[in-house]
Order: sequence, then structure tokens, then C-alpha cells
Amino acid sequence: MDTWTLQTGYPVITVRRNYDDGTAVVTQKRYLKDKTYKEDTKWWIPLSYTTSKEMDFKNTKARKWKWFATNEDEVKIENLPSKDDWVIFNIQTSGLYRVNYDEDNWNLLINYLKGPDFEKIPVLNRVFLIDNAASLARVDEIPYNLYFKLQEYLKQEEKYLPWKAALRNIDFIHQLLKRTPMHENYQAYVRKIISPIYKKIGGFHKSDSNAQEVYDKRQHEVLITSAGCKYNASDCLEKSGFYFRKSQESKDHDLQGIANDFRATIYCYGIKHSGKEEWETMWNAYLNSNVATLKNTMLYSLGCSCDEALLKQLLESTLNNNKGIRTQDINSVYQSVVNSKIGFNLIKDFLNENIKAIFERVKPTYNKVSSRVKPTYNKVSSLIMGVAQNIIHEDEYKWLEGLIGKNEEYFKHIKIGTKQALEIAKVHVQWYKDNYEIIKKEH
Repeated sequence: MDTWTLQTGYPVITVRRNYDDGTAVVTQKRYLKDKTYKEDTKWWIPLSYTTSKEMDFKNTKARKWKWFATNEDEVKIENLPSKDDWVIFNIQTSGLYRVNYDEDNWNLLINYLKGPDFEKIPVLNRVFLIDNAASLARVDEIPYNLYFKLQEYLKQEEKYLPWKAALRNIDFIHQLLKRTPMHENYQAYVRKIISPIYKKIGGFHKSDSNAQEVYDKRQHEVLITSAGCKYNASDCLEKSGFYFRKSQESKDHDLQGIANDFRATIYCYGIKHSGKEEWETMWNAYLNSNVATLKNTMLYSLGCSCDEALLKQLLESTLNNNKGIRTQDINSVYQSVVNSKIGFNLIKDFLNENIKAIFERVKPTYNKVSSRVKPTYNKVSSLIMGVAQNIIHEDEYKWLEGLIGKNEEYFKHIKIGTKQALEIAKVHVQWYKDNYEIIKKEH
């Protein structure tokens, strides 16, 4: 157990099959997002697997007690099926490790997922295949075209967990492409992927009971509907606009019976596709509301605007205690603005001009009851992390590095956060260099 309790990180195993003699060689290494980092860490790994011949997804124990010992460079697996049959490792994701395969086995799995019996592979293993393919493509362990081929199967996937995993990875690419000429092409590609499931469960649904099965169904509906609007599905944008206008016309922000779970999507995309008048109506509603959850939703939605002047006004409002935004809520503004298509450069300018004022606004205050310092600097740490997650160019990385270096007197309070932010920014710059042209050819 020491390899799991005393070491950081987790492993990825690579399964390379010999299709002539029915064997496979399994190797391991640490999974790292930063490809420049080299480490020869090893783990004891329980190797569970099944094949398309067996379809045994119930036995999650290490196969025939075959473990990957730390003193072994590779493990040989025997008695695998023919070249037309796939193999899957890590049954029901019972082990904390990722799995890569040779390209032929990946293609066998992809073809099966695209077929009529794809649900014979359990949900957890479908989630695992999606997330593995995305994570491995991200670090150049498999080509992106293989990941996009696997993703095509989603056109017939209806379960919540696979879609949650898929959209998390789809959104990662979207985040790094949104300021590039590829943005609209990528959005069009995603719309095709989500179109079947959106037609089935997407849209804004009425409130109903709070039974657990209804809650699970609602989570799925909200996930798909939010994705529909994010990737410009016309039906979603039209309906979000309709309910947004109805809400603004209502004194109590009524959604015409639509469940509150959809309010964030309705407000964000309503603001995004409207003008100054609607924005100011929402701002005034935010200031006058006494309902905490509603205020937070309204505040975040204000950052969804595509109007630079309004976003600048919103950012500047976070610097002044008298503008109506509480200290504990300003991070909602920062995250909303930095995640918008036009927000990155606005946030850059805002940081360049207002570092001192930002830290003054969020500096810790003493709790009169306990005399302990309240840790409010994490607001700035989250802001810097949000900026880092959107960096794609070397000059942007150097700007962030310089900003932190020149303002050490302020950033000394969040050294761990700034270090992590710079590491993420570095990884994203490398990802963009390695993959932009490749993804451009795919779409």
C-alpha cells in the first residue's frame, strides 16, 4: 500500500496487444499533464480486465491475482481473444489508474460503442473510456483524431454520467479555442454531437416533485440544456431569450413555471444575447433582491454580457464597498467575466490597473468573536487561477509571470495559488502549440 499512501499522483497503464499469439504487454508510468516533467514512479496495480468474448463486468478483482508489482517493468497477459475482439482493463473503474491501448484495440472499442449493443459495456466503463481518451489525447499519448472518433458514439448515448464526463472534456477544448478563429467551427462540431440528446431531453422543463428520480432526471436535463445554449443550439437560445424576457417583466422574477434549476442558464444566455437596457434591469434586480441564491445567479449572469463597457463597469464595481457587491460575492463576477469570450483581455487590463485596489478590497479582517483572520485572499487566488486556465500564448504566460513577480508584496499571501496557476498556464500554452493545428484539421 505504500506506493498509494506515500506517493503523489496516479499511474497510467499501456496495454499493447500481440494479435498473432493472443498476448499483451502492460507497462506503467505516472500520468502527468506537464510533459516536460520526468519521473519514474511505480505502483502496485490491480489488473482487472474483460473481453468482448467474456463481457464479465461483475468481477472487479485483480485478474487471477495478477498485480503489477513495483519491481516489474512490464507484465505479460496471456489467453486474450482474436484480433476481432476488444479488451477493457479496470473493470467498473475499481482501480485508481488510467488505461491506454494500442490503436487497434482503441478502434475495436470505438466501433463497438458506435454499434447497437454499446450499453452492454456498463455506464462506469463508458465514462472511463470517454475520460481516458480525452485525458490521454491532452498529453499526446493518443492522437486527437482517435478521441474525436470515440466521441462520435455520444450521438446515441442517453445516460447522465457519460455526458457529464464528455462535456467536461469538450468544454476544456472550447475554453482554449474560444479566442481563436477555430471557435465557431468547434461549436458547430459540438452541436452535431449533442443534437440527438438535446432533441430528446433538452429544453426548459416545468417544476415537478422533488423525488430522487426526478432530481437525477433534472440534473441531466439541465446539463444538456446548458450545453445546448453554450454551443448555440438555436432552439435553446430562442427559448432562453423568451423566458428571460418574461422574468424581467415579472416583479418576482417568475419563470412561467420553469424549474429554478434552469434559471442560471436562462439568465446567462438572456444577458449574453440582449443589450444595455436588459443588463441594467438585471443589475437593479440584483441590488434589490434579498434572496441570496437569486442574487448570486443574477450577479454571475451579468458577467455573461458581450458588451465590453458593461463588463468593465461590473469589474470596477467589485472595487468599491458601496457599489452593492459583497466581498464574498466578487469571485462570482471574476469567474463569469474571465470565462466569457471577450473577458480575458478585460481581466488582464483590470489586473494591470487595479492590483493594489483588488487586494485592499479582499484583505483579511479580524473576526471580533474569535480574533482569527478570515482567509479572504482566496478570492484573488481564484481570479488568478481563472486567468491561468484561459492562457494559450507564450506572451500571455510571461505577462502573468511578470504580474506576479512585480507585485510580490501582494501575491506573497497566495504563493501556493500563484505557483499552481503558472503551472496550469504553462501546460495550456504547450497544449495549444501542440494541438491547435491538429484540431483545426479535424474540424
